Amino acid sequence: MRVTGKERWLRKIRGIRPDPVLTRVGLELAGLAKRVKRKQPPSEHEEILWGLFAQNHIQEHFVRQLKWHPDRKWTADFACERYRVLIEIDGNTWGKGAHTYGHGYDRDREKDCEAQLRGWVVLRFSGNQVRSGYALDTIIRMLNLLASKEGA
Repeated sequence: MRVTGKERWLRKIRGIRPDPVLTRVGLELAGLAKRVKRKQPPSEHEEILWGLFAQNHIQEHFVRQLKWHPDRKWTADFACERYRVLIEIDGNTWGKGAHTYGHGYDRDREKDCEAQLRGWVVLRFSGNQVRSGYALDTIIRMLNLLASKEGA
């Protein structure tokens, strides 16, 4: 069986397994994060981004599936509690995905607005942006910007 460059890259990314205890223990001990049990496994793009976080030594700043709203069942794919950054990965943006049409699109905009009103920065990316590296670059730029404001 022939392995393509893309498959080799995905195997390399998926080969990095995060330590679930280290990624959330500090936040849970502080009572800041409420991690929810997933109804379905992480998407391919979430796994890729998580692996990129590990490769770039920023994984410790993030928790997966954070329930950030006290009353609603809204969760973010990734969250950085320290800088109040929520990251959402929208799959199937070029097809008929739930995030791009009708009610699903409206729900995502409502969720984004509510998060911003509660002081969160929301970064939303497509799967293509994750694969191209744009998402990781933007996240690192945002963390650097917020860290410089914190130190000022």
